[in-house]
Amino acid sequence: MRRGLLVLCLMLAGCSEDGEAVDGAALEQLFRVEQVARFSFRGVEGVATFRTDRGARLSVAGQGNDSGRWWIEGDHLCVEWQRALSGRTRCASLRRLTDDRYAVRDRDSGRRIGELKLTPGRVE
Repeated sequence: MRRGLLVLCLMLAGCSEDGEAVDGAALEQLFRVEQVARFSFRGVEGVATFRTDRGARLSVAGQGNDSGRWWIEGDHLCVEWQRALSGRTRCASLRRLTDDRYAVRDRDSGRRIGELKLTPGRVE
């Protein structure tokens, strides 16, 4: 009985942390309008704006601004910044935690790397 409760608690904790997977079609729908993403990744906080033309702007407190591009590859949101991440491409899956909050998991490692809050921008 005690072991069953422990397993149930672990399962519930995993569900609440991981949320619901967002697939490629849902990502396309979500990013059909400009999205402003407030994020926290490994202690770094900032704002990224994902435009409908697949361009992106990044602002990180104390580190300045950057620009880049984004795209959807399968069930992953991919970004490539001019300076951030040394210009390397990073792809991640999103898992919906609440209506506007998402856990972000790195495609390569499968690890949760942070969280973001999406706010729709203007409709184009």
